[in-house]
Amino acid sequence: SFRKLLGRAKIALLAIDEAHCVSQWGHDFRPDYMRIAELREIVDVPAIALTATATPAVMDETEQRPGPRDAVAVRAGLDRPNAPFSVQHIRSQSDRIEALISAITAAGLRGRTGPGRSIVYCSTRKTTETVAKALRAASLLVTYYHAGRTKLARERAQASFELGRSRILVATNAFGMGI
Repeated sequence: SFRKLLGRAKIALLAIDEAHCVSQWGHDFRPDYMRIAELREIVDVPAIALTATATPAVMDETEQRPGPRDAVAVRAGLDRPNAPFSVQHIRSQSDRIEALISAITAAGLRGRTGPGRSIVYCSTRKTTETVAKALRAASLLVTYYHAGRTKLARERAQASFELGRSRILVATNAFGMGI
């Protein structure tokens, strides 16, 4: 039925996310990814394979596996001028919250309008909720996202962030996996 659906659908692009899963040398090998070549036989459209966690050996194998036609590899470093990243060593939770509020204010994210949004990643669900509560108490537009929330709550948090109703999203790494 899936093959029939593919025959009827107007597909413009085949996007393969987490493409490192194609490689048997990868940390997250998934046998179903080996069947992408079958899909390429059915769907004759441009394809893109994306990964952010591949070693050079995994990249070499990944470039061959999906059956690319005239493949072009684009590699980039971690420097993203539009996505600043910094690390500070701060001992107490209250000092961390204070530093976070200062950074958010310095980035111009305190008001209801203006450019930009921010994702604050936390290591646990409990910390995610604690940080979101503290930021909300500081009158910031914030929501939170973690795997312990219901599907509806996660969808609402993501939509609020995407639409700019919440300029700050506090999340565990479930947010990265969820989107």
